[in-house]
Amino acid sequence: MLRLTGPALLLVVLGASSLLAGCGPQIGDACITSLDCAQQEQELFCDGTQPGGYCTVFNCKPDSCQGSSVCVAFNPVLDQACGALENVRWPRFARTFCMATCDDDDDCRSGYSCVALRDIRSAAAIPPGERNAAIVDAEPEGSKACLPDPSSPPSAPGETSGDADSGPGVCGAAPEQPAWTPYTPGAGGAGGEGGAGGSGGEGGAGGSNGEGGAGGAGGSDGEGGGAGGSGGAGGG
Repeated sequence: MLRLTGPALLLVVLGASSLLAGCGPQIGDACITSLDCAQQEQELFCDGTQPGGYCTVFNCKPDSCQGSSVCVAFNPVLDQACGALENVRWPRFARTFCMATCDDDDDCRSGYSCVALRDIRSAAAIPPGERNAAIVDAEPEGSKACLPDPSSPPSAPGETSGDADSGPGVCGAAPEQPAWTPYTPGAGGAGGEGGAGGSGGEGGAGGSNGEGGAGGAGGSDGEGGGAGGSGGAGGG
């Protein structure tokens, strides 16, 4: 019977642990809930808006994505109010996600294509029609990532395509928002409505050998005061 010594047993345990870790969920894997993406190395969540679900990290930082993945900023558009600063490194409207890297479409799941992405420093030069995304890593694992194929069907229940050529719901335009009334500095606010009038007070009781008490004062915008009190009884 083969018996393993201490060092040999340790190597076997470490090797088995590495195999188990390699078989765990990876960035870009299919998922239904975030439990399908659970692992020890990095906290992943399931983006259910992508076709078949997509294990990823939301709000990743440069060079923080593990394994064969890159941190990608989507919608790297600078707020027009900040245009004078000419700082396109961290646009306010950008959202970052860890995305699986690839060399060609065969490296991606069904419903995804391998897309070449620009560096964040050249995000301002992205022409219309090109994927509005850029890699933010200083030392990226690659220059391509698996992104949803525009012809893929929607993943979330209830999202249906109008025709075969329409893209998944996540690629659609945002719903139209109501027009906002612009704010004018120094403009006064709208006046409030008048309050309801108070009830008239009752007359005071007559004093001993005195005159009747005066009627109660009328409330604001309300009815008149109550009638005066009756004269007091004569003294003895």
